[in-house]
Amino acid sequence: MWPSVVTWREVPALREALYDAMERPGCDEVRLDARGVEDMDATGVALLVGADRRARAAGISLVVAHGGGPVATVLRRRGVSLATEA
Repeated sequence: MWPSVVTWREVPALREALYDAMERPGCDEVRLDARGVEDMDATGVALLVGADRRARAAGISLVVAHGGGPVATVLRRRGVSLATEA
């Protein structure tokens, strides 16, 4: 589960964890639990977009569980379309 706030401070560690998950042998899907995220800035959105591109290039599905909360709102407002689940 991600922290409640995702800003430039948290992004490096989150990126490392996401990319490590994608590099596991046999990985075909990474599920990100962002239901507890209450706020996300542009660097968090950029991380999700970049991780999605990297995953697709590797034949991996990145699915963001957002619970219909703030992450869904931020992505929608910024016009970002990712594989998500409520």
